[in-house]
Amino acid sequence: MKTEHKLEFCKTIEPVKQSRWFYLQSVLTAIVCFVIIPDLAIGILIFMFMIGLPIKFQIILHLNFYLHDKNIKVEINYGNRIMTYTNQTEKLEIPFENITLLKRFQGSKYPKPFDYYTIPSNFYHYTVIETSDNQKVKFSDFVKEEIGIHYIKKKKIVIPFLNLIID
Repeated sequence: MKTEHKLEFCKTIEPVKQSRWFYLQSVLTAIVCFVIIPDLAIGILIFMFMIGLPIKFQIILHLNFYLHDKNIKVEINYGNRIMTYTNQTEKLEIPFENITLLKRFQGSKYPKPFDYYTIPSNFYHYTVIETSDNQKVKFSDFVKEEIGIHYIKKKKIVIPFLNLIID
């Protein structure tokens, strides 16, 4: 069985859709602050902190993930036990036996849209695959969430605010 994965629009808007409850809560809190605090300057400062900063973080993360993944294609052939990673400049064929570690970098350990401490960066995750010949392959959930390869060492790393893909 062979599956092909690449950047899809519906996957790119998923973190934004999951963040909408955070922004709704922030807007309502900012409105209450405007009503309670009559000083306009303090109200604007609170609004910018509650809404402006998370939006900037989310835009940075979203652009980072999109620009990293826009030319990536991952093919997984479960029958032949081989994964093919294609980027604009390179094509790697990685047998499952050569994969030494699957690292999942997540914005939150258990991301839920209605959680008490939810922030927009909780919904941005990416995977790094390390091979026995020291090659690293990176792609975000915009391409593929879980690979589904078993019997390989897996590691989960949580980076809560700016979980950027750095090459």
